[in-house]
Amino acid sequence: MKDDFTPRTYQRTLMKEVRDRSSLLVLPTGLGKTIIAAMLIDEVVEKDQTVLFVAPTKPLLEQHVDTIRDFIPRLENVTRVSGSVSPEHRITRYQDNNVIVATPQTVRNDVEERRFDPSTVSLLIVDEAHRATGDYAYTALTRAYNERRDDPQVLGLTASPGSEKAKIREIIENLGADYLAYRTRDDDDVKEFTHETTIDFQEVELQPGPKDVRTFLKSCLEDKVDEATNLGYVKDNKSKYSRKTLLSYMQSLQKKLDNDEKHPRLFQSLSLVAQALKVQHAVTLIESQGLQPLLEYIESLEEEAESGETKAAQKLMEDGYFQAASRLAKNLVDNGFEHPKMDRLRDIVNDQVDASPDSKIIVFTQFRDSAHWITDVLNDEGVPSKTFLGQASKKRSGLSQGEQSALLDEFRSEDFTCLVSTSVGEEGLDIPDVDLVVFYEPVASAIRSVQRRGRTGRHSEGEVITLITKDTRDEGIRWAAHHREKSMRQALKDIQAELLGEDAHDVEPSPQKNLGEF
Repeated sequence: MKDDFTPRTYQRTLMKEVRDRSSLLVLPTGLGKTIIAAMLIDEVVEKDQTVLFVAPTKPLLEQHVDTIRDFIPRLENVTRVSGSVSPEHRITRYQDNNVIVATPQTVRNDVEERRFDPSTVSLLIVDEAHRATGDYAYTALTRAYNERRDDPQVLGLTASPGSEKAKIREIIENLGADYLAYRTRDDDDVKEFTHETTIDFQEVELQPGPKDVRTFLKSCLEDKVDEATNLGYVKDNKSKYSRKTLLSYMQSLQKKLDNDEKHPRLFQSLSLVAQALKVQHAVTLIESQGLQPLLEYIESLEEEAESGETKAAQKLMEDGYFQAASRLAKNLVDNGFEHPKMDRLRDIVNDQVDASPDSKIIVFTQFRDSAHWITDVLNDEGVPSKTFLGQASKKRSGLSQGEQSALLDEFRSEDFTCLVSTSVGEEGLDIPDVDLVVFYEPVASAIRSVQRRGRTGRHSEGEVITLITKDTRDEGIRWAAHHREKSMRQALKDIQAELLGEDAHDVEPSPQKNLGEF
């Protein structure tokens, strides 16, 4: 192991807990899950056995290779395997190395094509193990490994497995694990290595002008849904205007269409629900993002309508309420109106930089358009900022995995102050410890909330601020996240007890004081 590396007490303890069995390890971001994995790798390699370490992206793959080499400097036979390596070279790398760090899709394909035999692996480590559900590559890979290896050992790593017991059980089952190990930031053997993180929810109120835009949009939304309801193909209920309900309508209608039902009212209902979903998204933008992101979305719909890509967009552009919303939004922007969140964000970031000019800040937002807009605004304020996005697709711009890695290197080297990130910055990537994390909007997912907050408070005191627009879905999402994190903590306790064959009440609980513990 690395000469100057001394494992922390809880890392040694957790290592002992997972050493001889297949396990799911849940540990907050920044507390050294990969180090525990490296300690285990060190023991396996010492026996001249093979380790397969899978991670969902190439930047994560590179990160783990560096960590393993740092902490096991004597290790020479460590290699990377991804789709960018030819099949012939992958075969050679599998055969010639003790530690293989790979993307799961590539290994799964190689197993299916018989280029790689998983039974040759003594230890399988699965990073971001909360992904081991459904048809994700982890599921097929771990199944093949557990079926072909007489004495399989799997170690799943995650900061947050989700809030539902059923999902956590699914992860554990898919891994083939029979043990759950976890810690929170407030556990006695952990808290001495963490720093206090202040968690603050700041509310803003939508101004009269944007409220009027929202009123037009909601009238449009209600008209579309009510018309679809009157056609008899969707059910009338109290939540019929929500995104969740609209998506269920769309799924139901599509199923009817797939079953060769061709009634004109069905096609009309499909178009109306598709329009409603677009309007519902516009409502979300005006409530939680701002006028500029809304206008950019409307412009994309206009382009979609002009190209004839969808009839739903064409119909929507003809709607009087939607036209009124668009005109008013454009007029407000021309007159200098902004979402109050943007004003608050300016103040928050400027106050942080004024107090500590060397500060590192991350602003998380759900939408790419918002990320670009926030970056531009902060740069105009004199706060050097860059946008961190996922990969590009046919319909949207983005960053390649190489560009992502290069941008994070710049951030670490203090080339700029603020990283404005979409969800790609939440999971696993080695983003340096920051002084301030801002959620431009709350997220309902316990997994995402935990991972975002884990970006601060590692080496010094940190702060997390979530911006909430009053009397909007932001408030519901905030409390949904709170309850889901609470449920996650209880679920972990209960499932650990189940696996140990104990009653949950007999298991000593970890101190749980606030939302910042994970």
